[in-house]
Amino acid sequence: MAYGQEGHIGMSFQESLGTANTTSMDYFNFISESITESIEELVSEGLSARLDEPDAYEGMHGIAGDIVMEAHPITVGKLLKAWAGQSSETAFVGSCYQHNFVPRTSDWDEEVSALQPMTVEIYRDTGSAYQYYDMLLDKLAFEISQGTLYKVTASFIGAQFGWLAKSSASYETGSYFAWDTVSLSINDTGVTNASNLTITGNNNLEPKAYLDGKNYPSRILRKDFRTVEVAGTVLLVGDEQARIYRARTQQRLVMTATHPTTIMNGHNILQIDVPKMLYTEYPTNIGGPGLVEVSFAAKGKYDSTSAYSIQFTLTNTQAAYG
Repeated sequence: MAYGQEGHIGMSFQESLGTANTTSMDYFNFISESITESIEELVSEGLSARLDEPDAYEGMHGIAGDIVMEAHPITVGKLLKAWAGQSSETAFVGSCYQHNFVPRTSDWDEEVSALQPMTVEIYRDTGSAYQYYDMLLDKLAFEISQGTLYKVTASFIGAQFGWLAKSSASYETGSYFAWDTVSLSINDTGVTNASNLTITGNNNLEPKAYLDGKNYPSRILRKDFRTVEVAGTVLLVGDEQARIYRARTQQRLVMTATHPTTIMNGHNILQIDVPKMLYTEYPTNIGGPGLVEVSFAAKGKYDSTSAYSIQFTLTNTQAAYG
């Protein structure tokens, strides 16, 4: 009998698509996971004078699913690099470093892989560990609500699976970002009437298979534009934002989490910058006798001045992410 609390998840970057990597594994405390290998069933269409369904054959294999975790100031950087495809580091204060994650402007390998693939090891307390490789981080969502810890959902698409002996997991120490460490601003003006906010980056990837003798995808490339989505709930205070929605005015949204008690005097920082946020929904409806809240939706558009649609800035004691 397996216990979830006895399981672990580790991730490492691969040097190429098709070759798993079990070294340089980083382990993540997680809440839940839904990584699953699917196997298509190919049913013969041949008629054979009987009413029963014909024989089935093994079809394409594919891997997809989510990993939900809380945002740790160190390990979240590996997810950011996996989604953005690149990072740059500069010295900050003392033993601290500032990491900037801006989405790549070109594919990691234009022939086979839009982003650098990863190997994901999931041990489910059943003897052997599950090894998923050629995994690309398609969507990355950051969610914060009043009274909760800062959550991250990483949505993967992958190609290959295998079994292996479980590794020995080791974890980063230190605290997570909580709701009271987060501040919001729109156009450099503080926002204090939001009860939740979710920012999602979507690479819009798609696994592709070809007549190459493989029953799993041999390429994972883009199927559409990369997008940034924002959703949240705010109190209806005046009609300024409703007017901005009607005028289709773009605004800069910045969400900053600053760890209040660290050895670096508060220098564990995760900042998300969306330079051009455009509301797509801003319903100002009354739902009852209480406070009027607006559950809005928006998109982050590419800003030619900043040269990105979203930027993540992470400050911590990690020198680099590889």
